[in-house]
Amino acid sequence: MPFIPSAAPGTSFDAMPAIKVQNYMNATEEEQVYAYLKIFKAEKALHLFSVCFEENPSDDSRTCFVFKAGSHQFCCTFSPDKNITLCDIDGSSLREIYTKPARGFNGTDEQGSYWAVEYTLPFSELELADEFLFSQENILYANFLKYWQNSPTLGSFTPIAANTSFPALDDLQAFTTLTF
Repeated sequence: MPFIPSAAPGTSFDAMPAIKVQNYMNATEEEQVYAYLKIFKAEKALHLFSVCFEENPSDDSRTCFVFKAGSHQFCCTFSPDKNITLCDIDGSSLREIYTKPARGFNGTDEQGSYWAVEYTLPFSELELADEFLFSQENILYANFLKYWQNSPTLGSFTPIAANTSFPALDDLQAFTTLTF
């Protein structure tokens, strides 16, 4: 079972495992786009760091962390313009909670050009307490996606149905929380 580290604020993302897009719907684009999410849980917040390798990202390029909290499903979407959008998912419709600027940057390394966005998501913004986000077994149900707006999802961490924009609750993977 994949895990989400529970660590103190200020912990380096370099020490965190990556949740990688590994199930692609389009083999041609698989060679050109690669994305991952680093995440850890701290007291009363999730710390998220999304990286997407794209040579020239379009304005509608996105990565998305989808997760279940209580009876709600949320998505935290990252864009190359360094904004995050938090939405509540109700079936196939989205209700935007907010869009905010986040810490972001562009760069190049041995894997190519990338854009990255870092954000701390306080549990209070979800209007849920910590105990509703993580189950009694300290498990969070989640997935990570790469897509372009108004297009089917390119790829995901956990497989999803073809030609879908957001995964159903059945498409979420159980992540356990480990304390470092």
